[in-house]
Amino acid sequence: MELRITSKRLSWSDSLRELVAYRDLLWILSYREISIRYKQTVIGILWVVLQPLIMTVLMTVIFGLFAKIKSGGIPYALFSFSGMTIMGFFTNAITRAGLSVVADERLITKVYFPRATIPLASILSSGLDFLVSLVLLLLIAAWYGFFPGIYFLAVVPASLITVLVSSGLGTAFAGLTVRYRDFRYVVPFFMQLAFYASPIIYPISYIPKKYLYLYYLNPMAGATELFRYGITGAISVDLGGVAISALVAFLCFLAGGIIFRQVEQSFADVI
Repeated sequence: MELRITSKRLSWSDSLRELVAYRDLLWILSYREISIRYKQTVIGILWVVLQPLIMTVLMTVIFGLFAKIKSGGIPYALFSFSGMTIMGFFTNAITRAGLSVVADERLITKVYFPRATIPLASILSSGLDFLVSLVLLLLIAAWYGFFPGIYFLAVVPASLITVLVSSGLGTAFAGLTVRYRDFRYVVPFFMQLAFYASPIIYPISYIPKKYLYLYYLNPMAGATELFRYGITGAISVDLGGVAISALVAFLCFLAGGIIFRQVEQSFADVI
């Protein structure tokens, strides 16, 4: 007798209610991932800030000192590290989420639960890394004389845009990686492309005006500029461009959910 394990096809509202009902599992999976990630490490979660710090030093020397890229009146080290902080959240969330379902194949084949909790737990655990980096960023900003003001509230919508696009792309890659294992190689390439297509090492002012709103179709363009404004309050923000980025992020979130729902039916068979 053949046994076929499938998940129930639920409506969007039922899926959301199911995720809420399994919220304890989401927290448990997130905690487990954080524990495993930093288990038996010497300096623990401080590894989170080493990579962006090293990258910031290199970019400051190469692009700030040698190439003399303008940073809108902000010290280039603060300019680049603020970009690395929000982009690091985006990169870590999608990279970890993309491989999460394959890594947890034993859970998939043994018991039913909302499969989306697996990539969402990876994204949620990446939030802790982001908060640690954010604390260091605020200390660096204070060193340069930039202290949080009312504009710091802009960090919230910037982070929300990042969470939306990360959740959409992360769940989509998670589902597609189960079906097509080639996607494990696509994700790193996509992350490199997103890095250079976002204002991390250069300001948005370098983009010609006639292409500016096309540029904001990259959700991380608007998120990065808004986040950088929230940290320094020293740059102007194109609210129309940010609105475009927010809309695209929301569409990515919806598209990711649709893709994941389409492929999760066969997880137990192909994983």
